[in-house]
Amino acid sequence: MNKKTKSTSNDRLESPDILLLNEIKIDSIQSNFYLDFKNYQSIAKPRDKRGGGVAILIKNGIEFSIDSSFDNFSLELLCVKIKLRDCPFFIFSLYNPPNKVLLFELFSKISKKCTKFIIGGDLNSKTKQIGCIGENENGQILERVLNKLNVSVINDKSPTFNIFNRQYFEILDLFLTPSSLLDKITDFKVLDNDEMTSDHYPIRTCLSVEHFTMDLQAQDKLDFKKADWNSFRAILSSNQKQPPSNINELNEFITKNILEAAEKSTPKQSNKSYKSTLPQDIAGVIKLRRKISIEKSCYMIFTKSTREELNLDLKIYGDNLKRQDEIKFLGIRFDSRLTSSPLIDELKERCNSRLNLIKILSNKNWRLHHRTLGNLYKSLIGSILDYNFLCLNSLSDTNIKKLLTIQNSAVRSILKLRFDTPSSILYHEAQNKLKFHTISNRLFELSERYVRAGLTNSVPLLLRLVKEYRRGFESRFVNYPTPLCNCYLVIDSFFSQN
Repeated sequence: MNKKTKSTSNDRLESPDILLLNEIKIDSIQSNFYLDFKNYQSIAKPRDKRGGGVAILIKNGIEFSIDSSFDNFSLELLCVKIKLRDCPFFIFSLYNPPNKVLLFELFSKISKKCTKFIIGGDLNSKTKQIGCIGENENGQILERVLNKLNVSVINDKSPTFNIFNRQYFEILDLFLTPSSLLDKITDFKVLDNDEMTSDHYPIRTCLSVEHFTMDLQAQDKLDFKKADWNSFRAILSSNQKQPPSNINELNEFITKNILEAAEKSTPKQSNKSYKSTLPQDIAGVIKLRRKISIEKSCYMIFTKSTREELNLDLKIYGDNLKRQDEIKFLGIRFDSRLTSSPLIDELKERCNSRLNLIKILSNKNWRLHHRTLGNLYKSLIGSILDYNFLCLNSLSDTNIKKLLTIQNSAVRSILKLRFDTPSSILYHEAQNKLKFHTISNRLFELSERYVRAGLTNSVPLLLRLVKEYRRGFESRFVNYPTPLCNCYLVIDSFFSQN
């Protein structure tokens, strides 16, 4: 809905006044996060179970109120009332699932109560009267609405729903409005060029109606950081008026009392605007940091081939990116051949420098208990290995032994064991006295813990990887085991429970 007549500028089309959302597929808690858009207020009505749900986004400055008089139909429906110059304008976001019959009574009530309105949403109603390819029961009901209630469809013949792999197209998402308002429609478009993952195309319409706006700058704002909450509670408790029984009147009664109590117990903020005190050059540097740095950017090609040199012509801001054979990402070093040799060399260097400290503190003169030294090892060296566990899970036995040498050296120093102590005795002493696992067992434990936590909390990426693993690798012998191979029991037990 446009604020001014025939306002069709690009800015307004890219930033619509009102958005109607269907099938938001989030709960009431998630809606507070995912529907928090800059310069918009959101009203949501999520479904109790998975899927469905509707929402409306309204640009700041548009004066509106929520109308709950249609809630008795128990539909996925939201209604807001916009204040026009001459009369109220009602906007409905309606989602009618495919297995639910469209209610003629709803449209009848809307037509009787609302002089000016627009209904937008996925009605799942197919009728050839509006250009659909197929027909269904809801389409017959929609025909009754259009023919008997003097309601018109704003859409043209453009499809709003598609299944590309079947080459199936249909008109499901509609805008409905009284026939008397058709002359106010200045534009309609199906946004089929948008790159969206949904099988529904967004639709857009423009109306030349003039609504009231609020001056957000001049509007007084309450400073809730300085609110007197004891006074707020006392004011609410002192109200002795009998609450009304009608649900709409009760809603207005509660809202009015809360706002009045907030006005009396909360000081107002100053409307003065202050200019930034940052110098212009510093502000420019801050803005520059938001851009990608060419000096800090590079690319790597992972390949086992040694025959030909691959290079890509990658550019940012017109400058070529450099190719590197080794990079460090989030503290972990990768090499293009996936040998992990640079990673192992770096880990050995970091761990050996800290191992010297443990050897010094293991001297009898310090008189430190072996448990204290064991905890020191876990903090200084164990933490480094634990952080890299996702990469270390794919290491060869040779590389694992290189890291195990560091742990064995630390155990000998802490427990005062001879340098020629057999490995079996060394592992037994480390397990009993220091609660140390071997490197392989520790990596296995961390992998199981990570996968179990990801599956329990339904992490999308991990769920997808695990399902691909079960589908592709579970039924055959694996020459090159992946980290998920070590967690087979966790994966199998999780899916057997579900």
